[in-house]
Amino acid sequence: MKKNRMKRLLSGVIAGTLCMASLTGCGTKTEVQNNSSKTEAASDGQRELTLCMSQTRWGMSTNETMMEAWKKVIEEATNTKITMIAPGHNDYKQNLNVMLSSGEIPDIMLVQNAPDNIPQYANRGYLLPVTEYMENDPRFEKAQMRNLDLFKSGNELYGISTGNMAVKIFYFRKDMVDKYGLNIKETMTTDEFITELEKVDQNEVIPFGFPKHIVNFQIFYNAFGTFKGFGEKDGKYIDGMQTDEMKAALTYLKTLYDKGLMDFEFITNENSSMREKMSAGKYASDIDYVTQYTFYDESAKKVGAETDFIPVYTLVGPNGDKGNLCEEGNEAFAISKNCKNVDAALDVIHWLRYTVEGNKHTILGGEGIHYDIIDGEFVPKEEAKATGYAPGYGGLKHPFAEGLYESLDFTIRGVPKELMDKQMDYVEKAMDPEYLGKVIHVPYGKSKKYDENAASYNAFTEEMVTKIILGTQTIEEAYAEYNKFWKNIEGDK
Repeated sequence: MKKNRMKRLLSGVIAGTLCMASLTGCGTKTEVQNNSSKTEAASDGQRELTLCMSQTRWGMSTNETMMEAWKKVIEEATNTKITMIAPGHNDYKQNLNVMLSSGEIPDIMLVQNAPDNIPQYANRGYLLPVTEYMENDPRFEKAQMRNLDLFKSGNELYGISTGNMAVKIFYFRKDMVDKYGLNIKETMTTDEFITELEKVDQNEVIPFGFPKHIVNFQIFYNAFGTFKGFGEKDGKYIDGMQTDEMKAALTYLKTLYDKGLMDFEFITNENSSMREKMSAGKYASDIDYVTQYTFYDESAKKVGAETDFIPVYTLVGPNGDKGNLCEEGNEAFAISKNCKNVDAALDVIHWLRYTVEGNKHTILGGEGIHYDIIDGEFVPKEEAKATGYAPGYGGLKHPFAEGLYESLDFTIRGVPKELMDKQMDYVEKAMDPEYLGKVIHVPYGKSKKYDENAASYNAFTEEMVTKIILGTQTIEEAYAEYNKFWKNIEGDK
């Protein structure tokens, strides 16, 4: 009956026939697994799990046959039978919420916007605390490298880090730098950034491209020493939106927009459309993940707009503040409170993100499934590329899989080794403490009022920032509305 309910629930939202089976009772082991890529089966019971990840996470291809083949490699490596749940990537969060609220909770789920969503899911009773496993299982020792507070509710940990250090920087097209005589440096002041963008002929090209995701403005807030949300200052929490530094940052962003330096249509820009424009030379610069360097090189060649892409790792504001956009913990794994085989779940998570072999499989897809090695070269299959397969090579510099890039016994066809080496250097440099931006996070379970109002606070402030930059409200008008909102949610409490 439970299986049928799940099928009806997911009809129309889960790709193809990938729907959730009933949760199966499993025995658990009493000892910690060793750090190998092949794990042993539990001594009693069956190792069966449901695993929920967005469709593109199952090998980066939307072809069901390829997705199943990619899954089979995990099953063989961990001796676990996995039932796949694969909602579309763009509406993944909504579909996962539908499943959770219905009581049909996957054994393992990859959670997007994990610092916000995992604590909320934990507070609603969906998740299993994993504190003891992270503290006592040596296989997850490298998780201590990350900020585990991001996935806590109260004193309990509910999320398992994937190790991804998603970092965004600025990229400039070298052909535009040469054409307009731009003075681009790895570190630029906020004034220099505007000065150089003003040299670009706006009749020919848009100086700066930006995606519609308002959270990305944090890369500018960092330069002004502020943040959207709550952060600690002088031993207590403050609201970053109400600081003079935030008003200065918003004034700066409005200047970029009013001068025509930033794409007027940024509010509708998906990441994909922004990247297309950057690759084609319609933008002189943009903001994107540092791991996109080889993608831009490849894409620009395909459309006949070949050039190099020059990184700017951070802007420095008027008071010397700086920092790129660090999205540490943006995704994390969580385990259902109903999971009957926690050891099997940990084996799968460990193999996928804490071993060289598993990370290689996650980042590049499956050999013989999505790509072949021909004469020592990595060659994506045409049928895989036709179904969305586009590996991001920058992820091969992974903190939980030390030496992964160096261990590859092949080169990437069409991507010269010196280009790949440069990509890895860019990733490493972007994560240097000199450039890495702070992650602002208030732990859930500390303030009931915060937990209740965090979602509405985030929605209101994003709309407020948008209105200010687009000019539909002055800063004074926007803050007058904000003060009313703040009082309504009893923000001071």
